[in-house]
Amino acid sequence: MSEPATPTVGNGVELRLSEVLAGLSHALDITEGQRRGHAERSCVIGMRLADVLGLDDDLRSSLFYALLLKDAGCSSNAAKVAALFGTDDAIVKSTRRLTDTSSFPQALLHVARTAGSGSSLIGRSRRVAAVLRSGRSGARALVALRCERGAEIARALGLGEVAAQAILDVDEHWDGDGYPAGISGDGISLAGRILSLAQTAEVFWQHGGPAAACAIARRRRTAWFDPAAV
Repeated sequence: MSEPATPTVGNGVELRLSEVLAGLSHALDITEGQRRGHAERSCVIGMRLADVLGLDDDLRSSLFYALLLKDAGCSSNAAKVAALFGTDDAIVKSTRRLTDTSSFPQALLHVARTAGSGSSLIGRSRRVAAVLRSGRSGARALVALRCERGAEIARALGLGEVAAQAILDVDEHWDGDGYPAGISGDGISLAGRILSLAQTAEVFWQHGGPAAACAIARRRRTAWFDPAAV
C-alpha cells in the first residue's frame, strides 16, 4: 500500500504515518466508548474483506487509513451528545453501536436506557422527552457533524478524497435508512460500505465472538450492509 510522506523526527528516526494513526486510534476508541483496539480490529476485518473483494492497491491504501481514522470526528459532537442525553456521551455511543437504530422500538429502548442515566425519574423523563423531540433530524445533525469533521481530518492529513468519502459514509445503510445523507446502495462509496460492515462486526465480536459478528452481518444484509460484502 502507498503511504503519504514519512516525517523525520529527532536523530533522523523516521515515523510512519500508519504507526502514528494506529496509536491515535486507541485514543479514538476511548472517545467513542469502545474497547481499546476496536479501530485496529475493524481495520483487520476491513482489509480481509478487501482481499476477498479483490480491491486494487490504491483503494486498499485509502481503505486502510479510513478504517483507522473512521472515528476521527467523534469528539466534535461529544459535548452535544452529552448535553442532549444528560449523561456520558461515551455510554450513549457505545450502546448505540449494539442497537438497530432503524427499528423504532429498539431506538426508543436505547434512549430510555441511556438518557438522563443517573438522574431522578423526573430528570430521566425530561431527558428522554428532549431526545425524542430532537427526532431523526437531531440524530442526523449529530452524525453529520461527526462524519464531516472526520472527513476534514482525513483530507488535512493528505489521505485523499476516497478515504474522506469513506468516513463520510460510515453510518449510511444499504437500504437508505442511515445517516447523515440517507443515500443507498451503490450510491454509498465502496470503502464506506466496508467501513460500516467492519466496525459493526467488530463490536458484536467483542460481545459474542465470531458467531455474533457473522450473525449480525447476515441479519442486516440488504438492510444495513452491501450483500456482496457480507
